[in-house]
Amino acid sequence: MIGAAIAAALAGAGAYVVLASHDSAALSRQVQPITGSGGLAVAMPADLTSEPSVCGLLAGIGSQFGWLDVAVNNAAGGGRPPAPTAGWTSEQLDSAIAVSLRGRFLFRPVGQVVEIAGAAL
Repeated sequence: MIGAAIAAALAGAGAYVVLASHDSAALSRQVQPITGSGGLAVAMPADLTSEPSVCGLLAGIGSQFGWLDVAVNNAAGGGRPPAPTAGWTSEQLDSAIAVSLRGRFLFRPVGQVVEIAGAAL
């Protein structure tokens, strides 16, 4: 919800917005209201835990738009709702680390990244 609101606000201010997620259906649901109200937005499916996927995303953005002014990273949680870490399995911890830390690390070539953080880690 936070990411969708940020994307809508940036598009409303005139930005061309690229939404990325591993969930293609969610991307479509987020892009439609933006474009339906006259905003400029495209969906690019990507797995932020996968280096080849992130490299492909950044290459796709570069080839379609030439550059990326800013990235807003709202990915977190490793695909599960927030929960006390005391109840996590080691697999859930690995997933959260992959999304929250490794995913951000893979975006280092971008430069300007706004991080939306919670209590995921």
